[in-house]
Amino acid sequence: MSDDVGLAAERAQLARQRTALALVTSAAIAARFSVQHVGPAVSIMLGVATVLAAWVFLAARRDYGRRGTNQAGRAPAPALHLLALTATVALVAAAELVAITRS
Repeated sequence: MSDDVGLAAERAQLARQRTALALVTSAAIAARFSVQHVGPAVSIMLGVATVLAAWVFLAARRDYGRRGTNQAGRAPAPALHLLALTATVALVAAAELVAITRS
């Protein structure tokens, strides 16, 4: 087992970035297939999801570069980032539910 605590912070940062990118991708795919049933309102969902995911992505990079790890050797897990990612997932899910009920 390695004593390099920087790896844990890097893994956490990369996980948040991968999650943000996956959410933007899923929102774009959902928008592509939902636009016929929901209409142009789905572009609002895509825009909000993109803004939230970009914020989480950039904040993860900033937090890793600034703080790295806390005193316990773990990467910080900002609750606001998790809340933004959860809100993005809920937004995409709601848009898809609307698309399903209208089809």
